[in-house]
Parts: sequence; structure tokens; C-alpha cells
Amino acid sequence: MQSQQHVEKQRILVEVQLTTGVSLFGYMYAGRGTRVSDVLNDQRAFLPFENVDGKTTLHAKTSILQVFEICNVSHYMSQNDPYFLLGVRRSDEMEAIQRAFHQQISISHPDHFLHRNPPPALMKVLADISQRLNTAYQTIKSERRVPGDG
Repeated sequence: MQSQQHVEKQRILVEVQLTTGVSLFGYMYAGRGTRVSDVLNDQRAFLPFENVDGKTTLHAKTSILQVFEICNVSHYMSQNDPYFLLGVRRSDEMEAIQRAFHQQISISHPDHFLHRNPPPALMKVLADISQRLNTAYQTIKSERRVPGDG
């Protein structure tokens, strides 16, 4: 009997453009430390794809034209450390933290996807991520606020 090894997967929110012209928003899964490009170039002929409503389908790699990685949902939803969420160190200056916050929000804010006519479930995921980023940034700002400073 062959031993099965459990590999922890990260959930990556992507837009997949198929050769038929259809765009799909949903999740691809990859082992920790594995990139989307590694998944696309592995030996499997078919890839599982979970749409934002939870339905999983298999797609032949030959039917995939492009994949745009939106964000690693596992990163945002499994962490509570505000510094980790923003990708900064505790020792970073507030200016660097603000830049990191703006960069993260520019990637995942729902308003940036409106022109692509995304499904409501995607907008909810993006809104949840944006809320977590906003909370992280506000937490850091509050932590660093000097008493008597507004």
C-alpha cells in the first residue's frame, strides 16, 4: 500500500482566461512555496479549479490561455499579525508600512475589478481581504500613535 503524504496547500485567487475567450475567477491550489507557474508546468494534464461560488471543475491545461494571480487568499485569511498581513517588519518606518498598505490594497480592492464584471462572490472575497488589510493598517497606526497625537 502506498503511503499518502499530506501537503498543506495555499489557496490562490486567480483569473483564468481560457482559449475559448471565457474568463473564470476562482482558486487554484499549490503547495506551500509553490508558484502558480509551477502548478501550470507540472506533469498533470488537467488542473482543478474552484470558482468563487465553491464549484470545482477540471480544466485541461491546453485550454488555458493565461492565468492572472490576484492574491494568495491563504496568506490574508489565515493570519492575524498585522505586520505579516502587510508584508512589513515591526521595525519598519511608518512611511514604509503606508506604502506597503497602499500596494496591497491596489492589488486586492474590489473597485479595481469592477470593469471585468466579476461575480458577486469574488467581490465579497476581495472586500473581506481589503477589510483585513484596512484593519491591519489601522491597528499598526493605533499601536504607534503617540499619546496626545489626534
